[in-house]
Amino acid sequence: MIKAHKIRLIPNNVQRGHLQQCCGVARFAFNWALARWNSCYAAGVKVNVNQLDKDFNKCKKLLFPWAYDVTKSAGQNAIKSNLKSAFDKFFKKTGKYPRFKRKGIHDAFKINNDQFAVFEKVIKLPKLGKVKMAEKLRFHGKILSATISKDVDQWFVSITVEIPDIEVQKSGSIGIDLGIKTAIVTSDGQFFDAPKPLKRFTKKLAKAQRSLSRKVKGSKNRSKQRTRVAKIHRKIRRIRQDWIHKVTTTLSKNQVVCMEDLAVSNMMKNHCLSKAISDMGWYEIYRQLSYKTTVVKINRFVPSSKTCNECGIIQTMPLSERTFACVCGYECDRDLNAAKNIHTLGLREFEACGQTSSGEDLFDLRETSLVEAGTTHQSLNALSKK
Repeated sequence: MIKAHKIRLIPNNVQRGHLQQCCGVARFAFNWALARWNSCYAAGVKVNVNQLDKDFNKCKKLLFPWAYDVTKSAGQNAIKSNLKSAFDKFFKKTGKYPRFKRKGIHDAFKINNDQFAVFEKVIKLPKLGKVKMAEKLRFHGKILSATISKDVDQWFVSITVEIPDIEVQKSGSIGIDLGIKTAIVTSDGQFFDAPKPLKRFTKKLAKAQRSLSRKVKGSKNRSKQRTRVAKIHRKIRRIRQDWIHKVTTTLSKNQVVCMEDLAVSNMMKNHCLSKAISDMGWYEIYRQLSYKTTVVKINRFVPSSKTCNECGIIQTMPLSERTFACVCGYECDRDLNAAKNIHTLGLREFEACGQTSSGEDLFDLRETSLVEAGTTHQSLNALSKK
């Protein structure tokens, strides 16, 4: 098992300048290799990251001697790790074509485990020396690598450690429904309200951005105001991440978590809901659950909110109605009813396939009559109670 511990660094002014230089070398090496890849591809020549790394080492002594002022891992990992990962995502169609990096945006560099050492609250970096850390490394095992990054005006180191596998006893299953009014509603009746940090800091952020737009481009005051705006965004991001980590850890105590396969990127195109959806962090919730426990996806087109959990009858449900009231007499919260339906269908798919699924071949309630839906839904309820 590989764990990562992200720790804040406390460098002095000289060390800050050296860390910024390391980020600059990593950024330059990445952009140089990407430009070389593009030119070779245009000429019909096939190259790989190992060849690009060799070419960069051959020419940097004459053309880029300043690259020797920092650790060799900064430029090497930018090509062999970062660029390779970017192209792997592109070829697997899980990401876009790699783009050139810009200064001040995601400044970071990676170093190998033979290039640094950790002692309590101190990390020793090559060609820099000892840098203070805010806390000591909490994992004990083989250290694999470290990634040093800059977040506005703070520096962090993320140390990956290989530790023995820990068996966590998990039992049960649960279905969750993601919403805007209530972020997460579970099939067992739990309601998790999101802190909605973007909504809370909207006025403060708008005021800071309005002040930034009035500053002269290239001036020191504009640079200072950009830092103030970035700090507000950082605060919003950290509040959201803290809440998501806590709620997903609570949900991951279940062995199976059933949820809808939502197309979040497409839903973000709706200008009326995009801000609220981004403030909830739906995709991040799914991403964290996917590595903390087993996730079963349900077809997004299944009318989980419009189907009665008791009799299976489908009825019209406008978004303004928050209470589901069926003709059979069943009545409960709209999102709770949806979570129960998601749980039922998720268990059916999990027990049928014995593994996680994208839900493409799920039974679609829209294709059945009301009587068939009710009969099938009752059988699913019986299956889930086994």
